[in-house]
Amino acid sequence: MSTTLPVTLVQDPGERDVRPNGFDLSESLVPVEQILRGGPPKDGIAALTDPVVLTVEQADAMRDVDRVIGVAIGGMARAYPIAILNYHEIINDQLGDHAIAVTFCPLCDSAVVVDRHIGSRSIEFGVSGLLFNSNVLMYDRRVSNPSLWSQLDLRAISGPMAGTRLMPVRHDLVRWKQWIGRHPQSTVVSIRSADPDRIGRQRDYTVNPYEAYLRRPGLMFSVNPAAMVLPASDLKSLVLGVTANGKAGFVTADAFGNRASSRRFQLAGASLIVNFDPVVRQFRVTQADPAVSWTHSFRFAWQAFHPTSEALRPSREGSPNR
Repeated sequence: MSTTLPVTLVQDPGERDVRPNGFDLSESLVPVEQILRGGPPKDGIAALTDPVVLTVEQADAMRDVDRVIGVAIGGMARAYPIAILNYHEIINDQLGDHAIAVTFCPLCDSAVVVDRHIGSRSIEFGVSGLLFNSNVLMYDRRVSNPSLWSQLDLRAISGPMAGTRLMPVRHDLVRWKQWIGRHPQSTVVSIRSADPDRIGRQRDYTVNPYEAYLRRPGLMFSVNPAAMVLPASDLKSLVLGVTANGKAGFVTADAFGNRASSRRFQLAGASLIVNFDPVVRQFRVTQADPAVSWTHSFRFAWQAFHPTSEALRPSREGSPNR
């Protein structure tokens, strides 16, 4: 079983390739010198498409505490284990009429789900092997001259589609027991989704290859200096990044007094209610206005992309009790 970290631990800031990993950055919307090689080549981390799924009854390998990204849309519910996404980062899937990409960047602990439909076609995302602000850059595997897409920025930053934004899909980042408690008819992606011939070796999905990185306070790659002014202890604190009506903010555990409770927050005239579980350090949006979207991530990553965003404080009026 291989437990090798699928990215290098040491970056080489000296190399400046005009076509890193084969991508044309001549029309990049961000400074080219800030787009870094993560270690593996294009598709060195193999995104999955049309995954094998199991029912709750069949998923006997799932543990109550396993983290999953849960999506409920079009009358269907599906869980995407973080244990699988640690190794594959992107799962291109179809839930009924909805083509979605469930994405996870282990370096940022960022969970993002997007609609894969852009105009009249559907994108199939792959992992480029490149990073911006320590965050995965995705690409369209179905075209010969692909754009690079920023997971946390929700837009293409290079190529023919530069500037085009992705539509976020609402989701939860929760424990398996909580997900199936609310969605008992859910399906869950199986480790059988991975093609052994393509991966090149069998992996033990019960092992988190980023465990050492998660334990230490430092980062592996450079990011927007605005994020680096944070105390080392805050860099990898979990936040719920929130956007509404062109504004950005974030919710921290401090807003709940580090106690289990639900609170209402306001941003740019929009409202959302968030539940916080201090035991597993988990946020869950239970109600939100249509203008609101959210992302689970480390604080450094959210502030690298939203340097002017501020921590949201609970509304004095209308905050629900637990």
